[in-house]
Amino acid sequence: LSRYGDVSPKILRVLVNYFVESRRMFGGDLDKTLIVGVIALRTVAWPKFQSRSADEMIEMVEEANLGINVQSIADSTGIPRETARRKVAELQELGWIERRPSGWTITSKGGRDLTEHREAMLNLIRKLTEIADELRRESEAPVRAA
Repeated sequence: LSRYGDVSPKILRVLVNYFVESRRMFGGDLDKTLIVGVIALRTVAWPKFQSRSADEMIEMVEEANLGINVQSIADSTGIPRETARRKVAELQELGWIERRPSGWTITSKGGRDLTEHREAMLNLIRKLTEIADELRRESEAPVRAA
């Protein structure tokens, strides 16, 4: 990217703001953000969630039967297994996740309580898309003769 020096502050500002907000929302623990993300990624893979709104998914989440185990969480995040197990237990105490026969899944309470985080994530995507669109427009603009 020839204009990285111009673009990098915009990208980094958006990313840092997202991580700061995530850290705040998860009580200063970014590992919990990763763990919830991995569990949510598995939970939302349920085929009945396709073409549903976030609110509809939250109401249906108790029916979802796709879960993930602690070892898979540890493997996919790089968080040590024992640390992942401890943080999963803390998230369970909050009522954000629950253990089912298929593994750990997001709960409807978790979906509702994490609305602010979901909105921050969507805002991150919007801002990064705006930056990408700006770069695309500039790269497609005709070059003017001096």
